[in-house]
Amino acid sequence: MSEGARSERPPTLADRLRRVTWSRVLFMLALLAIGLVLVKVLDRGTPSVSKQEALAIARPQAGFQPEDHQIRFIRRGIPPHGFWVVSYFIRKQGGGYKRITVVVVDASTGQVTEVRRTT
Repeated sequence: MSEGARSERPPTLADRLRRVTWSRVLFMLALLAIGLVLVKVLDRGTPSVSKQEALAIARPQAGFQPEDHQIRFIRRGIPPHGFWVVSYFIRKQGGGYKRITVVVVDASTGQVTEVRRTT
């Protein structure tokens, strides 16, 4: 090995921290603040379709007479967009499920965007 190769070593954490300038720190904080503001602005608040309306919209998609249901509100995508996910099911006697249908309802428009069935 040559002497030049031995003198080059990877920078230590202390070396890296010495190179950090306040302008870089402020720039990163500004980017973080802009990101947080955009998330809040694009959030769109509460859904315009209620939980009960989503249940009524999704019910005809089940394709069977369910014993019970479960509903939850989720956000998908960037920027986040709200959806109601409604699961209709019939339980097996020994545990588990005999039949399940999952219906995804757009929380802004009320349109059914996805239906998944298992038998």
